Amino acid sequence: KYMNNLFKIVYEACENGKFYEFDENYDLKESSFTTAEETVSAVMDIQSVVDVYMLYEIVHDYDCGEGSFFMCVDFSKDSKCPKLKFTSPWDFNWAYNDSTEQYHAATFADQSFVDQNGDRSNPWFIILMKQDWFINCVKEKWTALKADNALQGCIDEEVAYLEKYKNDLNKTDEWATESADKLLDWIRNRLYFLNGEWLIK
Repeated sequence: KYMNNLFKIVYEACENGKFYEFDENYDLKESSFTTAEETVSAVMDIQSVVDVYMLYEIVHDYDCGEGSFFMCVDFSKDSKCPKLKFTSPWDFNWAYNDSTEQYHAATFADQSFVDQNGDRSNPWFIILMKQDWFINCVKEKWTALKADNALQGCIDEEVAYLEKYKNDLNKTDEWATESADKLLDWIRNRLYFLNGEWLIK
């Protein structure tokens, strides 16, 4: 009931401009909030959603909607997680593929993909990325990461690691470092596209 009603809170606020909140039994009641941002922020840890969304958008993981996707909430009296929090990303064996120049995590899956693999679209991301306030949160976080050189720093660390252990990595697979270089090129192109979309000038 909690999850179903929380999704209704998000959907109604963002899609229909109707604002609800939980009562003491996690049923819905009309809220005094007047914006979608207020309404959603009252029930979701927005920064966690921003972080996980950005990660899945960077890597384009098909499992970001149906499988291998986790959230948490703690209902205890002294809760450290009183709002729904997106957490524990993992299982990236279906990632780093397809076009680097389009949105993936915040869009509906192509019908051809759905026919073959089921609909793995993520409705949370799709709804929230229509909201200017949420996009602004993404842009602010992205711009801060860029200023700190965080993402490029990760790439530089991997390049150094590959160079240091190149001989060992290629002992069992002569194409190991070449495959890694191709993956890093894909990520660089992906970051270039997202810089154009999210970097605040």
